Amino acid sequence: MPVQTESVTTGEGRELLTFTLTNAAGTTLRVTNYGAIILQLIYAGPDGRQTDLVLGFDSAEDYLAPVYLNLAANPYFGAVIGRFANRISKGRFSIDGNQYQLAQNLAPEHLHGGVEGFNKKFWELVSSSDAPNPQVSMRYTSPDGEEGYPGKLEAGVRYELTEGNELVIDYTATTDAPTLYNPTNHSYFNLDGLNGSVENHVLRIPAPVILEQDHYFTPTGNLLRVEDSIYDFREPRKVGLDWDPVSGYDQSFVVEPDFRYPAAEIFSPVSRIRMEVFSTAPMIHFYTGSGLSGIHGKNGNVYEKFAGFSLETQLHPNGINIPNFPDAILRPDETFSSRTMYKFSTDPA
Repeated sequence: MPVQTESVTTGEGRELLTFTLTNAAGTTLRVTNYGAIILQLIYAGPDGRQTDLVLGFDSAEDYLAPVYLNLAANPYFGAVIGRFANRISKGRFSIDGNQYQLAQNLAPEHLHGGVEGFNKKFWELVSSSDAPNPQVSMRYTSPDGEEGYPGKLEAGVRYELTEGNELVIDYTATTDAPTLYNPTNHSYFNLDGLNGSVENHVLRIPAPVILEQDHYFTPTGNLLRVEDSIYDFREPRKVGLDWDPVSGYDQSFVVEPDFRYPAAEIFSPVSRIRMEVFSTAPMIHFYTGSGLSGIHGKNGNVYEKFAGFSLETQLHPNGINIPNFPDAILRPDETFSSRTMYKFSTDPA
């Protein structure tokens, strides 16, 4: 089906666009040019049941409301994160001997691109098409020095919805000076819909090691094996089986960047919906929404702790400050390219 586009003008005179992508099965993806945010992902199961799988707010306009502009009220629901997903220790790094200081917006660390990361920017529509699958492409030009990052960065994102109920996200970027780039999407999923905890979802991440994290959840440079730990998801296990009941999971797993095999898969015994994650990225960060508290979301639902999970594909958090870790430096003669795919299906009862 053709991509449907809606447009409204904000109070600041900006054009707020909403794109609706629908496949033949009836699965629907709605995204907006503000933050390149995924607003809805309504999965149409083989029994005709439709389930919105992502947390968020009712309309694109809601994301601009003052009440939702702080992290506690809107913790990056559905947004593209940039320039750098996850944490950079104390917001400091150097490239080619030049020192840079970023905002310590989750003190003392730099988180998800800073005070006004890509999640709060208006992206420009590049193209939309229904062939071979419904898709929409957007770009954002991040000026030199934005949030303290060097270089003018041209970032692109493309969303595609296939007939196999696959959501494909392609990230690209170029720069005119050496900089850092590490994007991801921060959708919060709940395979049962918009209510309840994800503690009974069943997760598999075939990762033998995780990144050791300090008190601020920032990687230290050490790798830890998952055997005999609560992070051993090499075989499917219930998310809430051994988790910390206060913090749940907020952890980076080292995965094989091989698009032929899932980097993670998660299943709900209630809805029978399964989500597989494929990626060309070497890391996947699993977060179970411990920071959600009393957030008024879609359809009158109130999101509490553990109401959704994120599986964020990305490069190594804080890698720029750790010898022998990939540093996420993008140079002028390079083009950044990364692909992530979320595939949805229903298991037989």
